Amino acid sequence: MHTHLNLLGRVHEQAEGMLACIANRCPTSSEALGRIVVEGSINLMFLSVLGDERHILSFFNRWIVEHKRKLEEWRLKVEGKAYMQEIQSMIDDRLSALENYKYYVDFVIKNLSVDVMNLPKYWPKSLYNRFESLGLEESYYTIYHRLSGSSHITAEDTISWMMFLNQSNEQRRSLAIEAWSYSIMMSRIVSLTFIEGVMGCCQAHGLKDNRTLQRFNELKQYLAQAVSEISESAGVPNDNNPRQ
Repeated sequence: MHTHLNLLGRVHEQAEGMLACIANRCPTSSEALGRIVVEGSINLMFLSVLGDERHILSFFNRWIVEHKRKLEEWRLKVEGKAYMQEIQSMIDDRLSALENYKYYVDFVIKNLSVDVMNLPKYWPKSLYNRFESLGLEESYYTIYHRLSGSSHITAEDTISWMMFLNQSNEQRRSLAIEAWSYSIMMSRIVSLTFIEGVMGCCQAHGLKDNRTLQRFNELKQYLAQAVSEISESAGVPNDNNPRQ
């Protein structure tokens, strides 16, 4: 439960940051944070709805293994460089700190009699596989992947900007309004994903109170309606606004 509670709090903080960006008219930053919120919400659902202590320990252990691998990779990259000793000292310090994490996780693994050899299978390395396990693979493409433009600074927005350089101010203004509406729409979709993650986690921990569940559903309906209301302004094709 403590793992789920910690993750919930961390994702909630990122969701607050996303909404703060919207409030302060920083739409692209809100999209980048939104992608973090989606990933965190999926991880929370995967661990709480489908998982048990083995999934949590696999989640912990995967981070330790990957972090150690990157540090050793870094060590090889600096071999023969003038600053090698200074960097390798930093790497050694970090590896020493990592041993404390490993000691803690190994202690829990031993006390819960978890088979270490089978541990990797409980935490899919691919985020897509976690979406898939939850039956949400379409959301990977329609939400998570669509938010990659800002987090990875992809070419899409730059191409759009270049295409409109010779257009009128009114046409460029229309594009800007659509982009701004799109960011707001995605923040609402991300918020809905977060609410679903929190609801799933609470139900996994025994939430059965009808009034609380009804409140969750009301929030989801409210957000779904808010998404629908802005979708046309955000450029989403529909019967009234078909894309050519």
